[in-house]
Amino acid sequence: MWTCRPYSAWLALAAVAAVCPAPGQSPAPRAARPAPGDRPVEWWADLDAAAARARETGRDVLIAFVGSGWNPPCRRLCAEVLDSGAFAAVERDFVCAEVEFPNDPARAGAELVARCEALQERFGIERLPIVLITDAQLLPYARCPDATDRDGRLDAESFVAGLTELRATRERRDAALARAAASDGLERARALAAAVDAVERGLQRCYREQIRAVVELADTDADTDADTALRDRFAARLAEIDREEARFAAWRQMRETLRGLQPLVQSGRYGDAADRIAAFAAARGGDLDVDQRVQLGLIQASLLERAGALADAVAAYRAARALRPDDPRFGALDAHIAELERELGRDGAPR
Repeated sequence: MWTCRPYSAWLALAAVAAVCPAPGQSPAPRAARPAPGDRPVEWWADLDAAAARARETGRDVLIAFVGSGWNPPCRRLCAEVLDSGAFAAVERDFVCAEVEFPNDPARAGAELVARCEALQERFGIERLPIVLITDAQLLPYARCPDATDRDGRLDAESFVAGLTELRATRERRDAALARAAASDGLERARALAAAVDAVERGLQRCYREQIRAVVELADTDADTDADTALRDRFAARLAEIDREEARFAAWRQMRETLRGLQPLVQSGRYGDAADRIAAFAAARGGDLDVDQRVQLGLIQASLLERAGALADAVAAYRAARALRPDDPRFGALDAHIAELERELGRDGAPR
């Protein structure tokens, strides 16, 4: 898929920009897109309405999660695929819905931000752009893969053809779910397992109910080593999903913590704001992923720097840097750390 900064990391950066704005910063210019009436397909903004339309017309739902006004890979996807004439063919099988993530949550409005965050957690969206296809109940069964031509350009016709092939995933899933509905005990567990296995791993968090049922049924009725192995495999997957959800919960608290820094920063209490981040990191940092911990550490370091605690700021910058030791994007940060260390002087005191 087209890679970009995880939205979680983007949100952390947006938060630090809000509490520690850098003079002269401005967002990248917004790419012009066709007016809604000029686009090749009808795009629904309300997922529930799109699902209702899909049920009425016997189609599935295609959901594009994008940030077309600020994210270069999203702009490219929209220009070369979603807004292209060749994309019109998808409406035969899909009702199309689009979720636009804002560039600046502080200015987007609480309702839009809450909606985007809820959808992120529901579908496990961590990178943009992502295109999912779901049934008419909004249960996802496939993530659309990259589709490029020999020159590395996105190819709309290949993308559309790939969607048709992915519908076979739903056929396998639905056949297994039908067997499960007609069975009980171990036969039901095996059929539910087949349904979950038909879906790619990244979407299985949406199948928690089915996974739990496999574990419970196999645990009760297991009479062979294969059934025990099935139970153990799905119990491990359920534990992984629990950890994923704990990470999303910690991330939600991280967002709330960052938003709560604004009054402290606006009153010049940078050290207190940094302390609040440190307290959150100590309590929940272990549930965050590496990118989120990096961003949290960089925000803390920036606040310490503003508070004049340069030695602590350098330590915080270095701790965040150590989480991504081989990341080439940190060249400017390394130069900034070196500058702060020169300012501190050999005795550790600011000059």
